[in-house]
Amino acid sequence: MHTPNPDGRAALIAGLRDLADFLEANPAMPVPSRFTPQNISVVPDGDTDDERRAVVDRVAAVLGTEACDDHGHYGTGRKFGPVEYRAFAISDAAWADHKAQSSYNGCIRLDEPERPALVSVACEHCDGTGYCTRFGCETCKDWRAAAEEPGCGACGASAVRLVEKSAA
Repeated sequence: MHTPNPDGRAALIAGLRDLADFLEANPAMPVPSRFTPQNISVVPDGDTDDERRAVVDRVAAVLGTEACDDHGHYGTGRKFGPVEYRAFAISDAAWADHKAQSSYNGCIRLDEPERPALVSVACEHCDGTGYCTRFGCETCKDWRAAAEEPGCGACGASAVRLVEKSAA
């Protein structure tokens, strides 16, 4: 099988072992849930679609799996518990299609939706400037009028006055 970087291969294997040892030694460390598979993905090098597909075919043979084409993504994979080793090759045509579809990315700007006017909200703990004397912060200043029952952001007390401000 084609391995363009033997040092990189050794470093990946050592890193995976180090991670496994670390997680085993630190059982309190969180890990992804069993419903979140982790992937090791290999995208083979090659100058042509056929060369890249041949690497995927060799991976499939070693894994004992079938390779299949899904809209220009030719791949295979095998799960080892919650970890999956995958190899896939993206055809030149699929890359060209992707580039064409994303060529307008950033060229079109949608109109910004209208933002609700901000209000100044104060509670019995606020000194009138929006400074909450109970918690020592200025969270009472910027509550949105859209809230059905606006309250102090610091202490949650009900608002006693609303002062309309201009939209940001």
